[in-house]
Amino acid sequence: MEFKLPYKTVRAMRQSQVPLKVAEDGRFFVVFVCSDKKQYQVKFNMVHTKGNQNELITHYIGSKMNAPVLNGCFIEFSPRILSSILEQMEKESPHIDKNCYKACKMFGVEWHEGARFARSESEVSYFHSICKNRDDFYAIYPFDQLLRNYDRQYFNHIIIKKEKEKKPSHYYATIDGDKIFHSAGWWKLDKEAVMFSCFSEKFHKLLYNLVDEEAYKIVRKFAINIYKISDDEINTLQKTMNDIYTDVKNEHSKITDILKDRKYKVIDYCDGNCFSKVKYKRLSLNGSSRI
Repeated sequence: MEFKLPYKTVRAMRQSQVPLKVAEDGRFFVVFVCSDKKQYQVKFNMVHTKGNQNELITHYIGSKMNAPVLNGCFIEFSPRILSSILEQMEKESPHIDKNCYKACKMFGVEWHEGARFARSESEVSYFHSICKNRDDFYAIYPFDQLLRNYDRQYFNHIIIKKEKEKKPSHYYATIDGDKIFHSAGWWKLDKEAVMFSCFSEKFHKLLYNLVDEEAYKIVRKFAINIYKISDDEINTLQKTMNDIYTDVKNEHSKITDILKDRKYKVIDYCDGNCFSKVKYKRLSLNGSSRI
């Protein structure tokens, strides 16, 4: 069966009034107004497009497992707009490799004016309590395990306002995915490919403490959704990455092999040791998962 990625392609019309932001590690965050009259944030790196490809992987896997993902699409840039962005980036860092962007096509995630970002660890719990899709919150656990997404700090949780609503009410978590597998440059792929743990930061402990026995049933539902992602769907992701990102291709097959292998293991490795409030074992006596 042939699969297609569920993304439209739009044209970047101009840079948004949202200021270009630069991270300490040389990542650039740029918002564009596009031909569908929406705004999208695009992640750029100084010397490769791996961070942007991570965003695509993150969004695609999130959508396939029914996690709460923002709208995403492929964005085409005119040489004029792309040159303008690269010139701004070059002012911040003279080491920009402009050749890696010669394909003039990147992945972007919809930018929502008025979205509320959590401002503290405690506000993550508050967001969860007020959002209308609170069950979707529990997608983050198997999602982060599959993709080794360490970047789950409090400001990586947002709620947005749906059309005709007066205030934000819907939770979205799968954002800032450009550092999956613990890096924006894929240099930790081999190490992270065999890692299954609850991570090590203080904030990870807070998140895992939010899961009780009832919540784990929802966590497991999303883990099963990951299990059901087909190899053909992952192969389609690899082919699309090969077609769009002309600067980096060597690791594409390795990434897809990792995804195919890990999708079967997430259920088993999200075990009871991760969630302090869960009192029962979730693995059968022989170590296989009860699906």
